[in-house]
This record gives sequence, C-alpha cells and structure tokens, in this order.
Amino acid sequence: MEENTPHKILAIKAIDFGFKTFFKSPIFIVGAVCLFVADFLYRYMFLIVGKRTLYNYFPKIKLIMFERIHNAEYLTLIKAVLSEAFSNVGMLAISLISLFLVYIVLAPLYYFIIYWFARVSLDFYDGVGLSARSYFDISNKIIKYFIATFIYYALAFFMISISFFSAVRLTGYPFFVIISILIIFFGIYMVFKVWLYPFFIIDQDTGAFESLKKSFGVRAGFVNVLSLFLLMLAINIVGQIIMSPLPWFMGGPIYSFFYSVTHIVMIIAGAYLYRMLVSNR
Repeated sequence: MEENTPHKILAIKAIDFGFKTFFKSPIFIVGAVCLFVADFLYRYMFLIVGKRTLYNYFPKIKLIMFERIHNAEYLTLIKAVLSEAFSNVGMLAISLISLFLVYIVLAPLYYFIIYWFARVSLDFYDGVGLSARSYFDISNKIIKYFIATFIYYALAFFMISISFFSAVRLTGYPFFVIISILIIFFGIYMVFKVWLYPFFIIDQDTGAFESLKKSFGVRAGFVNVLSLFLLMLAINIVGQIIMSPLPWFMGGPIYSFFYSVTHIVMIIAGAYLYRMLVSNR
C-alpha cells in the first residue's frame, strides 16, 4: 500500500494542487468564508475584548505579571491577578464570557471545520469529489482527532513553557539558555514532524496516539511540511505587503479572508503530501 517518495520536495506541487482544487468547487470558498467569520469572532472576542479588559480596566495586572514572572513568583502572581480581577466583577464577567465563547464554542467549531476540509481534500485527491462519505463519514474519528489535536498543541505549549522558564529564570546560566534554545528547535521539529496526523485518522482510522506516531514515522515528512509552511508563509507575507496601502477598514478584512483561503489551500496541500508520502493512490 505504501509507496514513499522520500527524496523529493513536493511542497510546490502540493501548493499548485491546493490552489487548483480550491477553485474547482464552491465548497472550499464557503469554507474560507466560515474560517473568515471564525477568525473575526476570535479576534473580536479574545484579542479586542480580552486585551481591553486586561490592560484598560485592569492596568495593574500588566505590571504585576511582569514583576512576578521575572522573579518566578508564580503563586503570588496568580493571587495578585485574581485579587485585581475581582476588584471589577463586571469586567471580569465580560472577560470570562469571551474566553468561554472562544475556547468552548469557537475553538471546537474551528477545528471541526479543519477536520472536515481535510476529509474533503482527500476525496478530491482521490477523484471522488463531494460524496455522502464526505458529509457523514465522521463516527468516532472526530473524537480521536480532537484528542490528537489536544496532545499536539499540549506538546507545543509544554515546549514553549519550558523554554520560557529557562530563558526568564536562568538567564545568568549560559548552559540552560542553550538548553532552552535546543528545546525550542526540538519543539519546532516535532510540530512539523507530526503535522500530518489528521489524515491518518481520517484515512486509516488510527487512534490519537497512533496517528501522531505514524505521522512522526513518515520519511521526508518534516522537510516537506516545513517547506510547505515556509512557502505559504511567504505567500501570506506577499499578500499582506500588496494590501498594506489599503485603509485598515478595507485591508484588514480583505487580508483576513485571503489568509482563510491560504489556510484551506494548505490543508488541501497537506492531503497531497499525505497521499504522495504515505499512501499514493
């Protein structure tokens, strides 16, 4: 079944396939609109409301956080932040509601959209297009996907946290600074190395841990996924530069939609990489 092509960099072909497939079906454009709306709600509910609540209504929190983190006084940091937060219950309620909507409502919806388009992307690669399987073949795979996604981001957060602690607390010790840098690079390696895990769940119905393990074992997976990410990053940067002369009320929404398009293109390109590197059909 497996027909690996480990010595080829497939990112350019994957992106070409991604853009061509995106414009073949209106469903991908609808998906870009859905991601655009989710991104807008996230930015408004969390970045605007949350940031304004913390920095405008709780001006002491910023100073408290900086002082306590620098001195690694994490327990007193928590106590100080909670004390300051509860001094303004109304703004605290707004902040908590915003966080609830972001992490309990928007985040699962966002990742479900990503899962569904990964499923559809595989169908388009296989020449099936949209079918009943595309809409209804979820079963327990979505649960495995959410578990694997949680592990994926928890791993990244763990790596960042260790590096942050080493950089802040152990600045005067060059050895630990070097260790923190190595941890950062290892974290980046792991993030790209196991990035193909959703396609194993969708295509092979693997478990959460098994999907991460199989993705880690893909030959040339890191090089191709990293190349894909860097090329898509370059496309997004070029798009932002082109749109920068536009007024903020035009350029912001247009670029946000452009980013949603490139995000879906990257998912389609990921399906291409999966088929070429793992189970070429």
